[in-house]
Amino acid sequence: MEKPKRPSVVPGMTKKVETSQCGPLLVIVNLPWEIFCRMGNPGGCQNSWGEALARSISVGLRNGVPVEEYIEQLKDIKCSCPSPKGLPAPHSFLSCPDSIARVLLEALAPKNNGGEAEYGTSNNKSNETTA
Repeated sequence: MEKPKRPSVVPGMTKKVETSQCGPLLVIVNLPWEIFCRMGNPGGCQNSWGEALARSISVGLRNGVPVEEYIEQLKDIKCSCPSPKGLPAPHSFLSCPDSIARVLLEALAPKNNGGEAEYGTSNNKSNETTA
């Protein structure tokens, strides 16, 4: 099966997300082809992690994995440095992957329901530990 070729011009969106300790996270979404993430300093650990995740998502998108699958897998992932305290609910997140899921959902929203994005919690308990 031949993959479709990427057009020379792809509409998209860019969103800057403020994180608490990782620095600003810049997410560029060009659905259905690719995403890019920039975080922290070039060559730094956070930036390389974000770039690796974005490349992996882009490969999946180009091979038919629905963006909704990535949203479901990334949302609700928790880390020790969630979004800065005091932000209202639509702007708060649990981790950088959780914020990427929210940006993907926001990019997808106009296609689904006129721009209204819903972001609920899942039953994904992979990040919870039991005693």
